Amino acid sequence: MRIGTLPRGQGEVPLALLFGSCALLACAAARILLILPDRLLTIPIFCPFKALTGLPCLTCGGTRALGALARGDFLRALSWNPLVALTTLTVLALALASLWRRVTGRPSLRLVLSHGEQIALRGAAVAAALANWAYLIARG
Repeated sequence: MRIGTLPRGQGEVPLALLFGSCALLACAAARILLILPDRLLTIPIFCPFKALTGLPCLTCGGTRALGALARGDFLRALSWNPLVALTTLTVLALALASLWRRVTGRPSLRLVLSHGEQIALRGAAVAAALANWAYLIARG
């Protein structure tokens, strides 16, 4: 694995900034959604997977985790759904780094992975998702 730079192209879409903006919007939406009284919501908020199986899904607690992040309560966000909280924080950090590099005129960063490293990264992502799910099931 190596980290390199890539010259900025004219038609380049700044994905880190795009995803970071989406993460900020999701936190803001979750914050607004969580402060609304139930009578103002037109649809009930529930997890269909949990309703059918009795088990939480991989993203159960994600809205509450985003709402906690929007309030700056990082520990509560981690307790609601560690994977959603950590992924959101990572995306926001990457967005800030991308914005800083863009403003300062530096080339964008790129991560170059070998085929074996790509497979290992996919395996780690699956293991993280399963560990998160096990945590959510154990938490009840």
